[in-house]
Amino acid sequence: MRDGRRNRLQKLVADAVRRFPGRTGRELAHASGLYYECCHKRLPELEAANPPLVRKGELRTCMVSRRQAVTWWPA
Repeated sequence: MRDGRRNRLQKLVADAVRRFPGRTGRELAHASGLYYECCHKRLPELEAANPPLVRKGELRTCMVSRRQAVTWWPA
């Protein structure tokens, strides 16, 4: 993937975390209109950024998948 596209997607996902803090990856995708795969790939990149843009929160049952999933918060 080209860096420009990756950066644009990272910004979209970071914005979704700011708008919908404490949601799981699937909930973020559902609320923001992004594809789950996009959130799933970009969230760890945003967590590993220097400085981190998001952080993992507690596990809870996801309202979309009905499985235990990590929540995401702005860093």
